[in-house]
Amino acid sequence: MLRPLLDEGSLGVDGNWRGTIRPQPLDAWFQAYEALILSYARLAQQQRVEILDIGSELNTLEADGAQWLRIINLIRGVYGGQLTYSSVIHNGYPTQFSQALDFLSVDAYPALEAPVDATTVQLETAWGPWSDEFQQNRIASGKPLVITEVGTPSRVGSYLTPWTLKPGAPLDLEAQSRYYKASCSALKTTTAGLYWWYTTIGRSPAPTDTGYDPTGKPAEHEIALCYGVR
Repeated sequence: MLRPLLDEGSLGVDGNWRGTIRPQPLDAWFQAYEALILSYARLAQQQRVEILDIGSELNTLEADGAQWLRIINLIRGVYGGQLTYSSVIHNGYPTQFSQALDFLSVDAYPALEAPVDATTVQLETAWGPWSDEFQQNRIASGKPLVITEVGTPSRVGSYLTPWTLKPGAPLDLEAQSRYYKASCSALKTTTAGLYWWYTTIGRSPAPTDTGYDPTGKPAEHEIALCYGVR
């Protein structure tokens, strides 16, 4: 999957992010985005990329179905692979253009209702309501649903707020590992695939790293087990 992410530096001003932008004029923004995503679509076609994610977490722009449908049609003209769009788990899936996609995608960072020292079983149970919601969306749409982001930092209780690094929380490699194991068990039967956030290329984090990268940590072993690699 080729998945361009909009992370412009100016979005961080006053606590904003890609999900809160309200560009004016809106038509001009979509024209610019169209040119950008079409360039990636052509690249994906040239490199025989299997999937192109046409957008991620653009919450405030998802209601403009006509614009997205136009972009999807243009992409289909230059790219022959599968298309998807990544929504935020709390925002609901954008039905205005979902039927034009090949499958649904969700970035999943829910605050799990579990103790700060939760076991794998407790974490799997805490995933239950969200897993049920994914299955309902899949059935209602008639399309597969993929998790395009799931993960948590290697910090104490990180799964209570998995969307943030939670500065100050101490290192806990096993908390991350338990979360990965529980997530795989809870989600792999109700979704068509999982993409873990995130890893780096060419280097491994230090053993004391408290971030998301599972490389070289116990969580990496759980990812291998999740995909049947031993």
